Amino acid sequence: MLKGFAPLNDPHAGGTYDPRDQEIHLPLAALVNDANGKHSAAGDLTFVLGHEIQHSLYSPTAALAREQFKTEAIKIARSTHDYTAAGEKVLASNRADEATAEIAGWNAIVSAAKSRNPNPTLEDVYLFADGRARDFVTRSGYPSVYTPKANLTFNSDLTLSPTAANVEAMGVNYFDKSVKDTRIGHAGQSDYVNHYGPWVVGTAAIYERHYNKSKPGEPEQPMILDMQRLGFKEEILEHNGVDLGSDTRPMPYLDSSTQPLTPGLFQHSKDTHLHVSPISAQALEQELRGRDPQSPGPSAQLFPSDPGHADHSLYQQIRNGVQKLDAQHGREWDASSQRMTASLLALAKEEGLSRVDHVVLNNPTAQLAGGEKVFIVQGALTDPAHQRAHMLTMDAVQTPESQSFERLQAINQTQAQAREQQQTLEQSQQAVSQAGPSMTR
Repeated sequence: MLKGFAPLNDPHAGGTYDPRDQEIHLPLAALVNDANGKHSAAGDLTFVLGHEIQHSLYSPTAALAREQFKTEAIKIARSTHDYTAAGEKVLASNRADEATAEIAGWNAIVSAAKSRNPNPTLEDVYLFADGRARDFVTRSGYPSVYTPKANLTFNSDLTLSPTAANVEAMGVNYFDKSVKDTRIGHAGQSDYVNHYGPWVVGTAAIYERHYNKSKPGEPEQPMILDMQRLGFKEEILEHNGVDLGSDTRPMPYLDSSTQPLTPGLFQHSKDTHLHVSPISAQALEQELRGRDPQSPGPSAQLFPSDPGHADHSLYQQIRNGVQKLDAQHGREWDASSQRMTASLLALAKEEGLSRVDHVVLNNPTAQLAGGEKVFIVQGALTDPAHQRAHMLTMDAVQTPESQSFERLQAINQTQAQAREQQQTLEQSQQAVSQAGPSMTR
């Protein structure tokens, strides 16, 4: 189940377990001591190892769930073409896998905390791996108070048993989190259900095509998925990489969460990680050039910090706000300020802010210590109608600038495609209105 370890290249994951090579992949930077000879990421690494080892133990169960889906897919392809219920079963297995892995990660940091203090408190465990412990413990007030999550039942020694109730609770606390609170996947723009979803979509498409071969000139049989029930988002699935097998033509599907059913297309995006609907070869080449700064193109790639970039004005507004925030706290502009600016720029575009007038930290409350969250505000702070968005301050200052810029580019592409689709829809509706109803006989 576990044969060894290998380097991890995914910047959006703390660690991964690959059932194909039965190896745990870890970021090399997490294994290096700091300048003082201390391992500053020891808590995080301890949690990740506990988490990924549990994945290796669960892998036979996960493989069984995937095989069951394939068995059901044969019947579905020959009958209803609706893969929703079968997909739910695989995703439920994925959810249980992640939930039990989280419990194992928690127990690992509890064990590590006990090596320092035989009777650790919740605070000891939380501070040992604070970035990971937030799904288990709530920190509130000032000075901070540490409280177990209400839906979890801890043992007297602070460990967690993988009971059905605790596994379900961690499914809620971890697997079910929104995209904004998860940020995994190819561009850091995915939640867990859409992280696992491409396998469901790609496998269903392969079986659907195998058992329903279309004749030349005839449309393909679409597969059916209740996208809302499954929690799927087409653009996120395609950004994560959908593998349609050897037949890479776009796969038609019908979304049964709407009435009438909404038609859609899944692109083969295993290598491109692009959401396009549909796309020409020329458009694909243009998008790939935009994603690869080393590839030849008509002009050099611009970053938001460059005056010619479309988001430069918004970047400068946020940069000025971060500089003021630094000055208020007696800090000089540094790399963390630059990372925060890039993080907040991606957040602003994602939340639809057209300008940023203020960058502020939260005041201490009963639930949050002061400065745990950073806000960007469009409008006056005293205006009840102002627009704002927020994220965890720690995430804002730690996310690499390049990662935020990549996320920004993906957001801009998605928004541009949505505008184009809306324009096409409006033009089509206008044409239908002008032409009037057609006559048949």
